[in-house]
Parts: sequence; structure tokens; C-alpha cells
Amino acid sequence: MTAKWLPRLAAGLRASERSLLQPLEYLEESVRTGEPSVNSYERYAEDQSWWREQQDVMIAVAHMVGDDIVARVKLPETARRLLDVGGGHGLHAIKFCRRYPQLSATVFDLPQALEVAREVIAVEAMGERVSVQAGNFWTDDLGNGYDAALVFSIVQMNSPDKTTELLRKVAGALNPGGLVVIQDQ
Repeated sequence: MTAKWLPRLAAGLRASERSLLQPLEYLEESVRTGEPSVNSYERYAEDQSWWREQQDVMIAVAHMVGDDIVARVKLPETARRLLDVGGGHGLHAIKFCRRYPQLSATVFDLPQALEVAREVIAVEAMGERVSVQAGNFWTDDLGNGYDAALVFSIVQMNSPDKTTELLRKVAGALNPGGLVVIQDQ
């Protein structure tokens, strides 16, 4: 297992330490107030190295679980457009497009995350079927006319009310009968 996964996970270990251990600095304040002191995206907004490290972690996870997810999720035969909400690196969208030749995808995320997506899309030679759209899924329009949407690694970061808000917004971007696929920790 080590020989199989360590090379893929190694690049993400530093970001995992930063994301999982550094927030402990704010534990006392969070316990006292009952609320998170600040989320990772706010804390590291100015730190460009964090974005790269974070995407490395997410790419490692996508390599570990992505093929299994795609094998288990059955998109409708009529599905042509996929929205990857907060899709960062774009690897999940790429894997779905490879499985479904009629599918094209849009990876919607913050500009910092999409820098990595552009690289991954180029390396995977999927530029004709996978595009990126910069935006904040909380405040910006997601578009419409999608047949399916991926919401991966987002739910655990938010309260149930915020998650409901996001899922309503995602549903609004889908065609009638569209499918929302949620994967989280």
C-alpha cells in the first residue's frame, strides 16, 4: 500500500498538516464562541502556496477514490453537460468525461484553484471537453442547463443551513430531472 499510495499522497502531506493541525491554534476561541474562528479559505486567501498544496491534497484524494466514484455513479444516457461545483483541480470532471464520451464539463471554482485545473486539463488532454469558470459558488451565478452536478468535499466545511442553500443553488443550475452527486468525508 505504501508503494502504491505514498508517491500520490506525498505532495499533499504538507497541506494536510496545514489544514488539519494549524486550525488547532484557534481551538480555544472556537470552543469559547461555539463557532469556527475562520475557515481555511479565508485564512489562506493571500497565501498562494496554500492553494497549490490544497489542490495537491485534493488531486491525491481524486486519484484514490475517483475511479470508484465514477464506476458507481450512473449518469442518465441523455446527460451532456456536467457542472463540477468547487471542482478545483478538475480531475473528477475529467474522469466523468472519460467514462461518458458524450459529456462535457465545467469546473466552477475560485481563480486560485483553477490555475491547477488548467494544468491538469492540459496534461490530461481534455481541453476540448472540460472548461473552467472562475467564481465563488456562494455569490456568483453557476449558470444553467446542466444535466448533472458534482458537489465534492464541500459539505463538511459548512453548516446544514449553508449546505441547503448551496444545494438549492446547484439544483437551480440543473435541467429538470438533473442529478446531484455529493461526495464528502
